[in-house]
Amino acid sequence: MYHIGIDPGLSGALAVLDHAGALVALYDVPVPTLRTSRGSRTEYDLPGMAALLRPYTGAGVQVLIEEAQAMPGQGTRSMFQIGLGFGVWLGILGALGLAHTRNPPPRLEAQPGAHQGERAGPAQSDAALSECGSAIEAPSRQG
Repeated sequence: MYHIGIDPGLSGALAVLDHAGALVALYDVPVPTLRTSRGSRTEYDLPGMAALLRPYTGAGVQVLIEEAQAMPGQGTRSMFQIGLGFGVWLGILGALGLAHTRNPPPRLEAQPGAHQGERAGPAQSDAALSECGSAIEAPSRQG
């Protein structure tokens, strides 16, 4: 049995845990940088995203995906990319037959000095993992 967690953003990641909660794999979301007439931009690598999940298809896999939502101060392109990434991951999960649960993004509302509605950063996410009693150490991501 595997548990897979997905942060669907362009700078997101995919983590795979085994039945005991041990980290099996940690991947950055594959996003190549493309040259354009106005510079460069990053895009989702759809075949690469599917390739990350393909080895885990089958019975006994549960996927937890962070829901996409706009944050105050984000531009329209940024909000569009967040929704696009979420939708792409949902399509890949459906095509591969992987059951999934949507999870709201972590919040900092209970953290001292945080602005209401502000998303948690890596330090807060690591702290939340420890508070959950998880034995997982947050390793640095490899792309």
